[in-house]
Formats: sequence, structure tokens, C-alpha cells
Amino acid sequence: MKCVVCVIAVVALSYIYVAESGVWRGVRFDKTERNQCKINDFMFLYYNQEYHPPRSCEKVICTKNRRSELTVYNCDERVVWGCEDAGYVNISKNYPECCLRKFICKRDGKEKIIEI
Repeated sequence: MKCVVCVIAVVALSYIYVAESGVWRGVRFDKTERNQCKINDFMFLYYNQEYHPPRSCEKVICTKNRRSELTVYNCDERVVWGCEDAGYVNISKNYPECCLRKFICKRDGKEKIIEI
């Protein structure tokens, strides 16, 4: 009986792949701006300040690590085999709450919507 439960659990999990997040780090230093990280020509962040870009499920943090450093966190890949990715459930939420995605699965002639 235990073996049957294990096989069912492995098969169920094999259809879903989730990676929690992607992280990018880079130095964006502008000599004219002290104690800040440069995002672009119009936007700077102070150390330990967070920024959540609109319509994007990301979080950007400015830190001091010998030089000004930007760290960008975002949702990584979520795949449900045999299902169509229908996008984020609520992109207006901040990272990581916005990472929840909707998938449309068609099995046995029926459509099922799942959120992971």
C-alpha cells in the first residue's frame, strides 16, 4: 500500500516544475551620485531601498558591497507539462506575492484551471 502511495505522489509531482526565484546581481555605479545605485538615467535608489517595477513581478534592492550593487529578484520558471501558461494571477501585487501563475489544462476533453 505504501508503495502505491509513493508511486502516485511521484507521478503527480512529475507534471509540475517550479523554481522559486531568479536572482541577478550587478554593479551599477555612477560617480556623480554618492550612496546610490543607478537604475537608469532617471532613477536612482538609496542603499537598502527597494523598488518594485510596475507591471513586472520583480524586486530591486540597492546595497553597498564595496561598490553600489543592484540585486534583482524575480519569479523564475514555472511549468506544468501539458498545460498552457495563462500568466500571472495578480501582477499588481509586489514580489514575491505576484509570482502565483495560472495554467489552463485540458485533459479528457475538460478544461481545468490551476494556480501555482
